[in-house]
Amino acid sequence: MKLRDITGKLFNLIKKKFVFSITLMIIVVFLSLSSLYGYLLFHKLSVIFSIVIMAAIFIIAWKNQGYIKSYVLYFQQEYKIEK
Repeated sequence: MKLRDITGKLFNLIKKKFVFSITLMIIVVFLSLSSLYGYLLFHKLSVIFSIVIMAAIFIIAWKNQGYIKSYVLYFQQEYKIEK
């Protein structure tokens, strides 16, 4: 590999992380400013944000279930603990 290829890949990785960080900070600032306007708006927006995050985690886990070697995600489904 040439040095140009390595630096290009490193730059792309840093750029992706930077864009993600800026996007996350904008969302947090927007949620904070919405709390100043009213609690109900803040609560609705934070619930929607948490549902989006939960759906993203579910989709990632569902798409990768063939590659998962650890069955920690399936623990509750397979081993039901009775009280």
